[in-house]
Amino acid sequence: MKISVESTNVDLNREEKDRIEQQAQLLFSRIRNVIDTIKISLSDDNGPKGGIDKQCVVVVNGKLDAPIVIKDTQLSAQMATKNALQRANHAFLRKWKRKQLLSKKVPLKTANEQPQTATSEMEQ
Repeated sequence: MKISVESTNVDLNREEKDRIEQQAQLLFSRIRNVIDTIKISLSDDNGPKGGIDKQCVVVVNGKLDAPIVIKDTQLSAQMATKNALQRANHAFLRKWKRKQLLSKKVPLKTANEQPQTATSEMEQ
């Protein structure tokens, strides 16, 4: 699992980038074998004006048909990153579990099907 952190108009020092990478590794540690890359992009839309404009985009590429892309905007870059990573983890897990379920091709019972019971054998 390769993790990259990029920032535009957001000042991140090496320590902050390392913390974000560690946060991603911790969140995705259970499923790291099915994830190829995680790209985390931070940006500040308004620049020094302030406001709720720190945006984090997380793109997770793994063993799914399409990448998971989550965007979150908050007052702080740390909060936007935390929320986006948690949502990306949840979305990836949900889609991965669904893919696993569909690959097993478990037949679903229709409303018309009745399970056999012991009483039907006694009636004979």
